[in-house]
Amino acid sequence: MMKQIINGKLYSTASSTLLVGFDNGLGETVEDADKFEAETLYRTNKTGELFLWVSHAGGANELIDLDKQEALDWLLSYDADDEMIAKALNVEIA
Repeated sequence: MMKQIINGKLYSTASSTLLVGFDNGLGETVEDADKFEAETLYRTNKTGELFLWVSHAGGANELIDLDKQEALDWLLSYDADDEMIAKALNVEIA
């Protein structure tokens, strides 16, 4: 669980919905555990705001708030398909 205040708002992974996450595939062995990196997109349950939980190599974590365009850009950077994008951003496929 991660909590952080961003721009005067409390963001918490515990009270939000996990939408989609990606990682670098490392960290399954002791030798590469400190190389594990992941980014997970969440939506707050109360207001519907989007944010990323970023786990950096070495264990540092941070939360980053995103607007819909930034979330779309992030999803596209991971080659998310249309269905994943529509579900994550709560929009319809045209």
